[in-house]
Amino acid sequence: MGELGFQWGGPLGAVRDHSDVELHPNAFGSAHIDVMDPGAFANTVAQHGGEAGLVESVKRSILTSLATVLSSRLSRDSMLGVMRDSAGLIADVESYGNRMLQPTGAGLRIMTLQVTLTEEDMATLQKAQVASAMAMRAAKAAGDAPTAPQPVFSPSGPLPPGTRVIATWSDGKSYPGQVKNFDGTNYELVWEGSAAIAWVPAASVRPG
Repeated sequence: MGELGFQWGGPLGAVRDHSDVELHPNAFGSAHIDVMDPGAFANTVAQHGGEAGLVESVKRSILTSLATVLSSRLSRDSMLGVMRDSAGLIADVESYGNRMLQPTGAGLRIMTLQVTLTEEDMATLQKAQVASAMAMRAAKAAGDAPTAPQPVFSPSGPLPPGTRVIATWSDGKSYPGQVKNFDGTNYELVWEGSAAIAWVPAASVRPG
């Protein structure tokens, strides 16, 4: 069994964060095409005009698959939260890639994957977070705070900013963090040991 290693990267197009902020992420990484059926793979290479042509086709497929995965995840998570879960992104993109390569006698392994944002996009995210926090403070000051039912997760009600918590993430694992804001349904958390911020459903957060 042989393999082809290569680097990949490029823009993912315009996507919208779960807070409806438009972003323009890029992604890059490395991958291997594992040859499992030399005969079928040779035919595939010939159809693409050589190994270079096949690799370019797979690179485009990786970016297209990643853009699809990213859009799906952003419907329920923040961009910063999605960017932290590189292992989950790799698993999803490999699944797409292997479905495409299965008939060709080959398989795809994503070795590394990183999603990045421009400085302009990072500034846009920060402004959106500040605007959201200011709107919540203004609503509370005016007595118009959201009245949607709040999950009861501690005897004393909502956890105040600065509280250390344990949050269950979308990968099923629990991570420590600190409460920054609460919108009545979700907590904005700063993950322990990093500056990354994410919104997490209150039902997935407990004092820690």
